[in-house]
Amino acid sequence: MFFPRLRRRAKWVFLALALAFALGFVGFGVGAGGSGIGDYLSDLLNRQPSAGGESAEDARERVKKNPKDADAHLDLANALQAEGETSGAILALEDYIALRPKDADALQQLAGLYLIRAGEAEKRLNSVQIESQQAGFGDELLNPNGTLARGLDSPPITSALRDDANERYQEAFSTAQAAYQKEAGVWRKLTTLAPEEPTFFIELGRASQLSGDTAGAILAYNRYLELAPDAANRAEVRNLVRQLQLQSRGVNNG
Repeated sequence: MFFPRLRRRAKWVFLALALAFALGFVGFGVGAGGSGIGDYLSDLLNRQPSAGGESAEDARERVKKNPKDADAHLDLANALQAEGETSGAILALEDYIALRPKDADALQQLAGLYLIRAGEAEKRLNSVQIESQQAGFGDELLNPNGTLARGLDSPPITSALRDDANERYQEAFSTAQAAYQKEAGVWRKLTTLAPEEPTFFIELGRASQLSGDTAGAILAYNRYLELAPDAANRAEVRNLVRQLQLQSRGVNNG
């Protein structure tokens, strides 16, 4: 199938959404620090299944009793995911995959969790940007080009606010980049498990692009085009590849 089977227990729908994101948001240059990814991830989170199976506490107890119980790790991951505990779900799912490294469904689920983590960081980025804009327009002293600010040293409170905003921005940016890198690594593993599956390559391209790996993104998108010659989005993907190639040349010539 073009879209591989997803884990029914988790009821994931992120692959189709991520594909639309790749050719829409990313195609227009939206990456870390941009707008839109927060709304995208909010929708994704709202589509997650509600907790209806084993509780996280029960699953954690099973893991404690038998750390080699792969199903217990998986149940813990699903329970934490349903509760919105992204970081805990990632750790539990990583433990499961360490025991069953060829479970493609679990790998897809892990990629989706990394995407959620990146989206959470993107939302923090946007919040910091909005706060900074509001602070800059709300008080002329915070505007370095303002009439009162000219000729005056930066007030200590202003410097503290800017330093705090910059620190939070850098933390969120680094978290988003790291999550995209992790996600790309998962899709890379999936391409080795199913080297003829085009969906895995376009997702690898998207995650690679957002992580800053332009060369990796180009390779993945080109492989997708080879595997899906009749894809309806072929023209969009080719245009995206050309944009990335021009971007890469500009950086190398700079």
